[in-house]
Amino acid sequence: MGLPDEVPFELKDLVKIGKPLTGHIDILQVRYGLIHVLDFKPDAHKEKRSKVISQLFCYALALSVRTGVWLRNFKCAWFDENNYYEFSPGDIVVSYLKEKGINCLPVTKKYMLNKPAQRYFTSELFNKVRKSQ
Repeated sequence: MGLPDEVPFELKDLVKIGKPLTGHIDILQVRYGLIHVLDFKPDAHKEKRSKVISQLFCYALALSVRTGVWLRNFKCAWFDENNYYEFSPGDIVVSYLKEKGINCLPVTKKYMLNKPAQRYFTSELFNKVRKSQ
């Protein structure tokens, strides 16, 4: 997915790139059977969410395309010493397809986990767990 012609067909209108993407992932972790793409941002709470989500989504999609691991098996997050913001890139794809009126059932398996409770982890929960330890 680092190259324009590697974007999956169902995402051609969502991910529009005209040249190869470059960048680096700060931390790549496997936790609880999921691949976590993590990016340290010194002031995570001040970051423009849409910009960070776009960046991390592209990293996860590139890894998915290049490795053959379904996007549903990825989590993305940005953090600093006090905050942690996580999302599931597969949710973005399914929301996009539904918004466009595209039947996403044939591709949902690639993008959605069957366990909704595992899809989100908020900064509030992160701080609560951290304080309890």
